[in-house]
Amino acid sequence: MSTPQAYSFSDAVLYFFKVLGRRPGATLWVGLWNGLLYLTVGALIVITLWPFYEQMIALALSDQDPEAADIFAMMAAMSGFMVAAFFGGILMALMAQGAWLRLLARDEVAPLIPLRFGSDELRLLGVNALFLLLAGAAYVVMAVGVVVVGLIIAGIGAAGSELGAGIAGGLVAFVFVLALIAATAFVAIRFAPAPALSVLDRKMRFFDAWPVTRGIFWWALLTYIVMGIMVFSAAAVLGSMAQLLYLPAVFPVLAEFVEHSQTHSGELAPQEAFDLLWSGLTHPAAIVFIVLGTAATLMLQVFYEGAWHSVGAYLARRHRGLESEPETVQPSPVPAPQTGDAGNDSGSSAT
Repeated sequence: MSTPQAYSFSDAVLYFFKVLGRRPGATLWVGLWNGLLYLTVGALIVITLWPFYEQMIALALSDQDPEAADIFAMMAAMSGFMVAAFFGGILMALMAQGAWLRLLARDEVAPLIPLRFGSDELRLLGVNALFLLLAGAAYVVMAVGVVVVGLIIAGIGAAGSELGAGIAGGLVAFVFVLALIAATAFVAIRFAPAPALSVLDRKMRFFDAWPVTRGIFWWALLTYIVMGIMVFSAAAVLGSMAQLLYLPAVFPVLAEFVEHSQTHSGELAPQEAFDLLWSGLTHPAAIVFIVLGTAATLMLQVFYEGAWHSVGAYLARRHRGLESEPETVQPSPVPAPQTGDAGNDSGSSAT
């Protein structure tokens, strides 16, 4: 059995960038295919939902109150898509998670297209299902705790004055919430390496993830907190950048509507509004800014997924003894110069 190595806080926080520096092509390739996956799914969602939104916009422009039967009919038409979108979203998430963890935990990238749905993804499906069951159990415990705390507060209120009961009840509620947060963080950190460990070992590992953070719980918690701050900061920067890039794409649309209002009188027909909207969005300037904004959004998504999964990957690899620094090769000693006659090949002196 491998011996866990010493925990390196800097390596844990920067493990994604470490992998990026060691295998830049593989990291960018996985990120590119994840981006293409999200774009494809997003396009399918827009194309599928467009008839529904087209009907809603047409009703809004016609100033007619929609009938309840019409709304239910449109929702019924979408029900099949909603079911397909639910399972498709699960499939997409598993494929993306599997591609990242193969690279980060096992240092592997599937040939040609890194997105797969195979044994790794099935193991991740099982691990994530156990996470959901664990979350459900935690919810039940929380609900029971809320009832117990409520009964305690009610008992305190019945036994004392209103002021004292209010203070005591507030303290009890505060302690309960604090204990709930602490317990949730503890369990989450102890099981956090389960997905990466399952991919690394090629076996489903859930409860085996518990000892991975033994002795380093506080370091692991601090690592996830710092990683959360990094992801939040990146979201603030790249999210703002994406919004600023999307904003100019609206100007050609506004120009189309302004020009139409100056040359035409009366209210817009629904089809005319759709034509103006499409004309503005397909303007070259709008397309450029939409592409740039989408690229910034995908950069954020790629960084979020890769960086967040990298912490669990580092924990799993460290636990298996795979994160040791390469040994420094010692230089070979320089041979001592031979002594004796220059013409004697054996180097021995004549007697």
